[in-house]
Amino acid sequence: MDTNFFILISFLVFSYIFYKNLWPSLASMLDKHIAAIKKQFTKRQANITENEKLEIINQQRLQHLQKEIDVIKEESLVKLELLKQKINEDMEYQYINRQKSFQQATKRIKAQQLKSLQSWCVNEIFKIIMKKIEKNSSVEDKYMLSVTQLIKDSNAPTP
Repeated sequence: MDTNFFILISFLVFSYIFYKNLWPSLASMLDKHIAAIKKQFTKRQANITENEKLEIINQQRLQHLQKEIDVIKEESLVKLELLKQKINEDMEYQYINRQKSFQQATKRIKAQQLKSLQSWCVNEIFKIIMKKIEKNSSVEDKYMLSVTQLIKDSNAPTP
């Protein structure tokens, strides 16, 4: 017989044994592997969709927080402006009060200086009058003598 015929028969026997014994176990092993891959794929798809949902939720939260930050920032700016106005008003009030106090103190000092200048002028005038009276004194003018006596008495140091 021919060798090709034996090869053909050997091949057919091998194919039959392979198809009956090895193929089902190989097919089941491949099916299990395919099922495991599909399972992992669906899990990853579920994780991806869950992550996308979480990302959308986090983006919404981030936008909400950004809006809150903007509101707080605006409120802070308004409060800051109010504080600036209040400080400016307080400083202006203090400036006006200090200016008034300074003016009053200046007036008091000027009044004291004026009084002391007036007193000095009166003393100088009396000195001049006294000198004139002493130069031109007359016995008949008793009134002038009494005035000069009063002036001397008022200028005399008290013990």
